[in-house]
Amino acid sequence: MITTVHKITSNIPMFRGVFQAKLLEHWHSIKQDQPFPLKRSFRPQNFPSFLGQFAFVTVEKDKTFTDTLTGSVIIEALQLSEDTQKLTDPADQTIKRTLHKMLVETATAAEPMFFTGKLTPQGLHPVNFSTLILPFSNTDPTEKLESLLLAFDFTKYTSSNFFALPK
Repeated sequence: MITTVHKITSNIPMFRGVFQAKLLEHWHSIKQDQPFPLKRSFRPQNFPSFLGQFAFVTVEKDKTFTDTLTGSVIIEALQLSEDTQKLTDPADQTIKRTLHKMLVETATAAEPMFFTGKLTPQGLHPVNFSTLILPFSNTDPTEKLESLLLAFDFTKYTSSNFFALPK
C-alpha cells in the first residue's frame, strides 16, 4: 500500500534515508541540462553501503518493466524468490501491484518520484518503505526514458526521523 507520492519537481519530499537525498543530488549533477542522465554516468561507488537497496529496471514502450539488477536487501525485505529474484514480477500479487503502480507512475511522469508506504509479504509482518525512483536514458541523446533506478529504504521511522531535502 502506498501512503504518499511526491513528484520531486513539484515539491520537496521528506526523505527518510540520507542516502536518498544524496542520490537525488548525484542524479541532478549527472543530468545537467539533459532530459535524463545517461545510466552509464551513474556512479554506484559513491553509495557503497547502500548498493543492496538499489534496483534497476528497464522500461519497455508499452510500460512493461524488466529487472536488470535487484539488490540483496530488497530481495530479503520483500521475500523475493531465490531462484528468480524478480522485482518486477514477484509471486506476491499485492506487492506486484504496488511496485507496478510506482513504476508506471514514474515512467508516465518521466521525472523523479518518491513513494512511502507499507508492503506485506505473504505471511509476514508489514514492511515500511520509502522509495526514490529516478529515470535514466541508456543512449545518447538522452531524450528517451529507458531505465529506472529504485532506491529503497526499509528502516522503521517515526515522524521525527523525516527530513526535507535542502533547497
